[in-house]
Amino acid sequence: MESPQNCGAIVVLFDPSVEQIAGVYRLRQQCARVVVVDNTALIDRSLHAGLVRDGIDVIANRNLGGIAGAYNRGAEHLIADGCTVLLLLDQDSTLPEGYVETMLAASRSIATREFLLGPKIFDINLGRYLPSFRLTAHGAKKIAINDDCDGGLLSCSFLISSGTLLSVAAYNLLGRFREDYVIDHVDTEYCLRAAQRAVPMYLNPAIRMNHAIGTKVERRWLIFRLRAWNHSALRRYYFARNSLLLTRSYARRYPLIALINLLTLNQALAILLFETDKRKKLRLLLQGIGDGLTNRAGTYASLHGRPATGRSET
Repeated sequence: MESPQNCGAIVVLFDPSVEQIAGVYRLRQQCARVVVVDNTALIDRSLHAGLVRDGIDVIANRNLGGIAGAYNRGAEHLIADGCTVLLLLDQDSTLPEGYVETMLAASRSIATREFLLGPKIFDINLGRYLPSFRLTAHGAKKIAINDDCDGGLLSCSFLISSGTLLSVAAYNLLGRFREDYVIDHVDTEYCLRAAQRAVPMYLNPAIRMNHAIGTKVERRWLIFRLRAWNHSALRRYYFARNSLLLTRSYARRYPLIALINLLTLNQALAILLFETDKRKKLRLLLQGIGDGLTNRAGTYASLHGRPATGRSET
């Protein structure tokens, strides 16, 4: 039975704002054990010292393995500390009061020790809930999410990592997050791995989490609705590449996963029509397609011998 005493939270930071640091402290009021994994390249030692002084563990990861590496470092730390369930969070998520208690209470209704449990996600950029999906023998079923959807747990096949409760039993069975993916689709790959191993995944409609995915906006072009993420050129590389890597790994068992590559086409059109820095974003997106088609994973710098930008890999 999961309880607050054996739950630990992993919060991934990357150049955090003052408000995002305040969110870490608010989380500390809900969860006794919190570890911050800082992926910022230049460490703010005074920030780290203040967090430690206030009872929050800190790991300076410097973006080793991207967000996947951060989750792995945090998981190892909390498992060694005796935690049996992990709460995964990135700095862009805002938790309501009582989130941890509500999620842990819901987890007690799950019959197996291995599970992933997420909240319903409200995308604050688009002003609506993200839909959920369940893989079936013939494809996937869309699960509509709204304010009235507050019944029991909903079986699903995909969860975003932030806000998800991951049992240590499931982590031990499924293994580490793939650090050669670095950032985009790290959670998608983990969920597909869970589906293959029959590890149950649930969405808890009784709790809502607000989350910002980049600065995503929707635009219309002719009869099409395009989503412009306004991510960096480097993120376009990882998104395009990892979509193809997922297809190579899982499309034989789950053919519809190949449709994820349509989002890469969506991004290419959005860059051409609406975004700035078009040449660089399209160049890295095309490089991502090339590396995905040739099954090359790892950081951009390790594969191409140079960083794509002056910043770190995310």
